[in-house]
Amino acid sequence: MMGSSAGGIVTYNTGFRRPEIFGSIAVMSPFFVKTEFDTEGQLQEYPFYQRYGTHPNLRIWLDMGGAEGVFMEKYARVEAERLIHDGFVPGEDLMLFLDPGAGHSQRDWAGRAQAPLLYFFGHIGEPASIQLHGDSVVGINGPLKQLNPVITYTSGFVQTLMNGTFHVEDPDVLRVWPDGSITPRALGSTRMFLQYGGLTADKEMRVVDEMPEFVKVTVQVKVPPSTPPYPSIYAGFELPYCGEGLYRGSAMIPHGLTFAFKVSRGFGLHEKIGTSGLNRRSFTASSEMDLFYEVEDWDV
Repeated sequence: MMGSSAGGIVTYNTGFRRPEIFGSIAVMSPFFVKTEFDTEGQLQEYPFYQRYGTHPNLRIWLDMGGAEGVFMEKYARVEAERLIHDGFVPGEDLMLFLDPGAGHSQRDWAGRAQAPLLYFFGHIGEPASIQLHGDSVVGINGPLKQLNPVITYTSGFVQTLMNGTFHVEDPDVLRVWPDGSITPRALGSTRMFLQYGGLTADKEMRVVDEMPEFVKVTVQVKVPPSTPPYPSIYAGFELPYCGEGLYRGSAMIPHGLTFAFKVSRGFGLHEKIGTSGLNRRSFTASSEMDLFYEVEDWDV
C-alpha cells in the first residue's frame, strides 16, 4: 500500500493494524504533525498520528521532501528513529529518503515513486553515488543542523543513509554523529568525509558563533481583480486579506526551512504559472525577508 500526505497517515495506520494483509507500506510525505502559526506568528506543532510501538512483519518506506515547508524533514527523521527503537532495521525492513528540494505535490511524489517499488518488488542494485545535503554553516549557539547523505544506486533507487561513519579533518571544530547531526565545538572551518560502498563524499563546514533559531518572513501577494475576496490565501503559510486585491502575513520560520509552493486559494485551487519553466515558487528562511508575489491567473 502507498499513500502521500494524509494518505501517508492512512497507509501507516493500515499497515500497522493489518500487517497480515499489507506486508509493505510506502508512507510518502506523511501528515505526522499538525502545524499552525499563532497570532504572534510563532509556529506551533501538534502530533497528528498514533504510534503503535510494535514491530510486525512489515517493510516500511518513509520519505519527506526537503522543501515541504512546515511538514518538515525532522518529522520523518524522528519517526524513523522511533521505528528503529521498535526493532526495525535500516536497509532491511525500513528505508528512509529525505528528498532534497522536493515539495508537497503529486509531481514530487511521482518523481520518487520508483524507489519504494524497487525496494518492495525489484532489485536496488549497487551504490553509484553519494551526495551530502544540508547547511554548510552551523552555530555554536543556534538550532541543531543535520546532514542528509543521499545514496543513489545503479537501478535508480535512492535512500538517505541513517547510520554513516563520518571523518572530520579537524575534530576540534566540530563532530558529525552517525545520524548526520552536527555538534559544533569551536569557531573555524573544516572538511568532513563520508565513505559508503567504496564511494566517498566530502563537504566543507564552517562554525560561527550564533545562528538564529527562527527568522521573520513577510509575504505579500497581489491577486487578479477578478478574484473573489477570500478571507485568506496561502503562499507557504496563511496570508490574511488586507484589501485592494492584496494579501499579507508574517511568520517566524525555523532557520533553514524551505518552502516550494504555488499560491493557493484552498485545496486544489492554485495559481496558473506560465510556460517559462517555472512551475512553482520557493524560498528558504535563511534570513529576515520581505517577499512580494503577483498572481497572473488562477488554474481552473
